[in-house]
Amino acid sequence: MPTVQHEVYINGPVEQVFAMVADADRAKEWSTNLVSIRRTSDGPGLGATTEAVMKIAGSEQRAKGRCTAYDPPSHIRLETAFEKGNKGRREIWLTPEGTGTRLRLEQEYSLPGGLFGKVLNAVVVERQVKSDIEESFSRLRALVESGRA
Repeated sequence: MPTVQHEVYINGPVEQVFAMVADADRAKEWSTNLVSIRRTSDGPGLGATTEAVMKIAGSEQRAKGRCTAYDPPSHIRLETAFEKGNKGRREIWLTPEGTGTRLRLEQEYSLPGGLFGKVLNAVVVERQVKSDIEESFSRLRALVESGRA
């Protein structure tokens, strides 16, 4: 599965950053590819579930998510199953650093299409995924650092 990694420093307490990352109701405020999201269980927390519509590489896809690791305020893992059969895993680690937080992300995703999917990933998808992640975490950083988190 293709994997993308990203790190960002956010000038805000780790508890505040974790609360924003873990709260599905607020994810649309900072996530660039979320069209809509709805919690389908109580949450946040281990086992919490969501249904979402996400814009990925220009097309909207429905997805079901489940929190499979939840260790506030340092770690969260979300597993996602998309309607077209592809899957994803987003894992976030948060570490206090000075007066702020170091956020580290690892995201895995699958694409249908065998060799064609691999070529599409190399040419378009991976670049778009990286761009979406960078922009999303830039928006998250702005929310936290402005005091709106």
